[in-house]
Amino acid sequence: LLSADFDVMKSPESKLKISSCLPNFQHIFRLGEANTIFHLHNTNAVLVSMLYPGDVFSVKHLQMVKGMSGFGWDDTLEIPIVENRATEDGISELILETLNKGFKADCILIRRHGLYTWGSSWKQAKIHAESLDWIFKVVLEMKKLGIES
Repeated sequence: LLSADFDVMKSPESKLKISSCLPNFQHIFRLGEANTIFHLHNTNAVLVSMLYPGDVFSVKHLQMVKGMSGFGWDDTLEIPIVENRATEDGISELILETLNKGFKADCILIRRHGLYTWGSSWKQAKIHAESLDWIFKVVLEMKKLGIES
């Protein structure tokens, strides 16, 4: 059981433990916009994070960009990429630094690991997750065919 400040008020039963992702969830929740966060180990996200060097993945003029809150057809979806670490809590400060950069997209790619995406409701977070998977899959296919994304 966690307080509103994310202090542990009661630990889980003996066989359970608090997720090592907790610091990452805390940083995202503190933005004040997220009621639901998905942490996904999505194959397409992992591959995209490996194929795009640098700290941002960008895409424009793909239909499902509109599935991300606040984005339309003519907008460029910029998704920050942070480097993975050996443990979930090991990337906590990287996630906080990235969130403080003010990216518009409600998601962060973790290189060679997966992603976090969030929304104001579970439905919105689910739409984001499905839209991102579609975008990543299309971009991977475009790469195979030699089409610029």
